[in-house]
Amino acid sequence: MHVESLREDSPAKRSASEARIRAFVDEARRDSGRVIVIPFRVAGFGPYARVLEGLPYASDGRALLPSAEVEHWVRRQAQELKAGTFRIPARAPERE
Repeated sequence: MHVESLREDSPAKRSASEARIRAFVDEARRDSGRVIVIPFRVAGFGPYARVLEGLPYASDGRALLPSAEVEHWVRRQAQELKAGTFRIPARAPERE
């Protein structure tokens, strides 16, 4: 498994991110023959179709919503908040 960010939040870092993603998908396809792309987005496939244009990959194009699992997670979080048992998880340091 490999994780990348498109850096939609930073136009200055976006170009390098797109190049890194394309290079990874291309290399992984040559190594394993198949690449599965799963967008970690709230809705839709976003700009990934354009970024990955011309590269062979598999994806159902679905995002986190709609998802029964996300709905259950939100409900659990709300119940914990209401019960006073909700704890904020430690935050991982940001990656450059």
